[in-house]
Amino acid sequence: FEFWTRSVNSEKDCETLQILHDLDFLHPAPRKFCDQTGTLWNCIHESLNANKRGQDGKRRILSIVAEQFPYCEIKKNLNISSSDTINEARKYARIHGPGAKYVEKPIFTRTTISREKLDQLQQFLDDKNNVIMSSYKTETKTGLPKDYINKLEHLRRYLKKSYEQELEIAVNGTVAHNACISHCLPYAFGTCTESHSHECVECGQLFAIFYQLKNDTSITLHNELEEYQEHLLYYLAHQTRKVYLNTQFNANLLELDEKGALIVVDYKMKVLPKSARETKEQFFGKKGWTLHSVLVYTRKEDSFELDIQAHDHWSNDPRQDAWFTASSLHAVIESMNKKPE
Repeated sequence: FEFWTRSVNSEKDCETLQILHDLDFLHPAPRKFCDQTGTLWNCIHESLNANKRGQDGKRRILSIVAEQFPYCEIKKNLNISSSDTINEARKYARIHGPGAKYVEKPIFTRTTISREKLDQLQQFLDDKNNVIMSSYKTETKTGLPKDYINKLEHLRRYLKKSYEQELEIAVNGTVAHNACISHCLPYAFGTCTESHSHECVECGQLFAIFYQLKNDTSITLHNELEEYQEHLLYYLAHQTRKVYLNTQFNANLLELDEKGALIVVDYKMKVLPKSARETKEQFFGKKGWTLHSVLVYTRKEDSFELDIQAHDHWSNDPRQDAWFTASSLHAVIESMNKKPE
């Protein structure tokens, strides 16, 4: 045995060790605890050699450590030469669990049903005496299936995408008469004097669906349905104005020359002093900084390219009145090097 110490006077440490030894406090470590890792590997190796179930039994025993150690260490300690054996043990551990019992796959037996039996089953399911449809999907009186959801989904897609494409507006921003009264912009603006031969079936679904809903629901829900219908009509009017105004804006840009300018004044947002991220419910009714944005479109000399300048104006006054809008517009015009004629 060797004893190492950093003390300057090692004799005191030697005396302390001698006293501990005389009192039987110091005992040599048993040999079985010296190399526990080696003992573990020897146990697994003996189990593999004593296995009587062949390759399947070895794979199950090896699955206990296959996922925890690399290939090289397993080969070295268990004298396994093939990497395929270790790979199969890892697959076994993933499927059945490390060292778990092999689970046999269930046996499925499939038979083909004859055409006659399929026809009989279909006839049984189609018979209303045998199948009761859900009440919320069928009419109470007629027993026919309801198609409200499909109709509303089709109407929603039409109002959001297809309706805008039906409106006829020229490139210069002028509107023309349309024989369909649902898509005639002069009629919507109250200036059309010509006759209309037909109306849009898709737009008419907006009224047909709500008419059908009122007939199939209680009278207590009619006021709520009318409010929903009014909201959709407001949305339809908004879509019409949006398409018309966007076309007018593009038409004004096409007519813009070097002597003019197109100015767009828009209220952008209200920023709160404490937090700029709040829901509309928390945001409503609070005072904050006002942000206006002014876009100035001008055409470059001897070119068709547009020069766009953005001017942002902040204000502590939360009111969005004509004075603030006129002040921001005046500041932009004064800052322009070349004033429009």
